[in-house]
Amino acid sequence: MSSTINRKVLMAVTVASITFAGPTPITIPLTGRAIGPASGSLTNYFNGTDLQWYGNFQAGTPPQTFKVIFDTGSPWFIVPSTSCGSTCAGQSAFDGTKSSTFTDLKTPRTVRFGTGGGVQPVGGNLAMNLNLVQDRLTFFGLDAGLTQFYEIINKTGPIINNSPWDGIVGMMNHRNGSVFQNLVDGGLDPLFSVYFAPKSVNNGAGELTLGGINPKRYTGSVIYSPLAFPNANLWQLNSTGLVVNGKTTSLLSTPQTWIFDSGTSNLVLPKNLAEAIYALVSPEIVPVGTLGAYGIACNKIGALSARISITFTGIDGVAHQLVVPGSELNVGPFNASDRSSGAMCQTLINANDQFLIGGASLLKHWYSVWDQGRARMGFAPAAH
Repeated sequence: MSSTINRKVLMAVTVASITFAGPTPITIPLTGRAIGPASGSLTNYFNGTDLQWYGNFQAGTPPQTFKVIFDTGSPWFIVPSTSCGSTCAGQSAFDGTKSSTFTDLKTPRTVRFGTGGGVQPVGGNLAMNLNLVQDRLTFFGLDAGLTQFYEIINKTGPIINNSPWDGIVGMMNHRNGSVFQNLVDGGLDPLFSVYFAPKSVNNGAGELTLGGINPKRYTGSVIYSPLAFPNANLWQLNSTGLVVNGKTTSLLSTPQTWIFDSGTSNLVLPKNLAEAIYALVSPEIVPVGTLGAYGIACNKIGALSARISITFTGIDGVAHQLVVPGSELNVGPFNASDRSSGAMCQTLINANDQFLIGGASLLKHWYSVWDQGRARMGFAPAAH
């Protein structure tokens, strides 16, 4: 096992990559347990734009409660340990000495992230030193049994420290050994559904449903598309192209494979696609820094729109579009204290040549169904 893992440039704390070496799967007798469906509420973290939605999770016997991001781009459950110290200040720490079912597996590792909890990349300067442990986990009242996860021993980075959540629960597809997979192995219907709401709607309250779908959270019908790679860890769909403000180019009309990542705050595209989109919006949108962010003067961004329509093919063979509204273009100022006429505001797409990611800028406008058992994803307009 490598001591350092390089991860994709993300606009949140997600840790997705193509290959993982995570906790070893374990077999737990699950007879007699209640298996979903079950729903839990999510809280919106807003800082200039909607950045993350997080909810409660329990670990240990008796249970200790944590605020976590449910991250479809991450393979692991990660929470602070009591030894994390000042780098985990303000966050709840898991204390294994207070749990009768705790086992310290004494397996250290280091993971490195592209960004922290916001939309600005940090260029791999965010890292965590972790230790593998095992304990009983509870997910919205559902007992996932003994599950291996990581404690945070130390972390470095300018964004993730002092975040309002404590850790991450990985929700990748077919992730052996994960808490969700443990529930599936115990009889839970192998799907979950995500409802994100912007801050302007009921203060951004969201919902995660395990093993089911909540029809009150969407309008119309759920349209499903087959996963591009059914047995892969990443949630990916094939697209036939995209349109920006009703226009497209030969590059934007080429087939693309999108990763859907609930732990990413905005959109991440290869540089050529990002700049092709921006060219259809305004020539004044320019790179800011060297890490993949773009922006334009705050006093000009309000007059712009970037309505992005991404085309996918449903399981019925009919094309359908997922739309990112033009209002998502502005994700807030780079420097909130800069009130000058030259202040720069960040735009919603960051560049990374390795990935094409649909994050919260898209997902908060659509009710999403992540159907592992049927190798598909479904979308319907969110009932905001």
